[in-house]
Amino acid sequence: MRSLCLLLFQNFSKSNLLTKYKILNNHNFYIPIIFWGKEYIDKLLHIYIRNILSKNNLPSLSKKANVKVCFYTTSEDYDVICRAGVISSLSKYSSVSFDPIQLGEQDTSEILAHYYFKTLKLAEGNGVVFYSGIDGVMSDGALLYVNSLLSFGFSVISGYGPRVNEDSFVSQLLKVTKCEKESDKPIEIGARELTHIGIANLHKDVISCDVSGKNFPDNPYLLLWKSNKENGFMVRCFNLHPYLVDCRKIQIPSQSEIEPIDFILIDKIINNLNDLYVITNSDNFCIWGLTNKDLHEFSFRTNTFMTYRVQHWIDSNSYANLNYVLPYYPIIFHCNGIDSDWKRLIKISKDVIDQVILKNTFERLQSYESLNLSRMIIFLLWRKLRAYVVKKIPMLKKIKKYYQSKNLHVNCKN
Repeated sequence: MRSLCLLLFQNFSKSNLLTKYKILNNHNFYIPIIFWGKEYIDKLLHIYIRNILSKNNLPSLSKKANVKVCFYTTSEDYDVICRAGVISSLSKYSSVSFDPIQLGEQDTSEILAHYYFKTLKLAEGNGVVFYSGIDGVMSDGALLYVNSLLSFGFSVISGYGPRVNEDSFVSQLLKVTKCEKESDKPIEIGARELTHIGIANLHKDVISCDVSGKNFPDNPYLLLWKSNKENGFMVRCFNLHPYLVDCRKIQIPSQSEIEPIDFILIDKIINNLNDLYVITNSDNFCIWGLTNKDLHEFSFRTNTFMTYRVQHWIDSNSYANLNYVLPYYPIIFHCNGIDSDWKRLIKISKDVIDQVILKNTFERLQSYESLNLSRMIIFLLWRKLRAYVVKKIPMLKKIKKYYQSKNLHVNCKN
């Protein structure tokens, strides 16, 4: 069954070959940091910078790559972070550049897309780009892990970072890591500890996508299953985020082709599934998105999970081909390791995805087959009619000749 979905995806792929190459030493590793405004300055100074400065993130990564941190912000905001000592801290492990943002009538997503795209073009042919946004909090070693995957030749490393309630999550994070909010001490935390905090502070948008819940949205971007034995959950997602893009061996499309930049970027630049790696285990890479608890993407009402809702969402999606495949990657967030209960949950959820994806797929194939059948019948009828006419032409010629011999006119084509 899964092979059918993979086949559908491969129909628009350029190649079926996995290009493996040895990772170059000291490759360029670009990290764009795009922000403006006091709220995001606080996030940057108190959480994001301290988080990426944990031992097994930027400090360890700097020994394996030429890290280049690219700031895109207003001149006023850049002066603020310079006075806070951020640039001097980052300069120990990376080169730092600044490009002033021109704020105009564009909305936030357009500005973010523009400067992220600018970094992709900067890295084209010479480096890789890691982008999580300053709302992301990652486990210690996350940057090292995604960098290690480059040796397998993947063009895109993607995954899912669940939304969490910002205030309660940050409060618990600082308490567990014994860090003061105003301190410069790096925020260093392991994957399972961070997962435990994340699970305890999940945003309502994520919780609503639980297939056993009562507020399932009409336009879900993921399906969620809770573990019975431990405090953990598994998701099967649509529209995954491209965390790391290897720009050394791909051609970046024009900006108009990949806006909004997030998921569409994957759809545009990968050749086939062998170019895409989806991180499925929170032990390897764990990142959580800080979100205001009062900010919601869905409207909440009494609603239960139905496969047709997800089918409708896929049908109305302008880049549905890849979304036939992505839900087949089970992404697990756990605190105690993966045991037989998780394997059972993987099988149960896969059966649901088969119903959601394959039923929709077979309906498409049936309509396609019906169309082809109609065309084939018309074609066969035309062939028979043509054969009949061709067969009768000699007889028509004889009749014409007979009437001409009698000096009679007959309307008969040669």
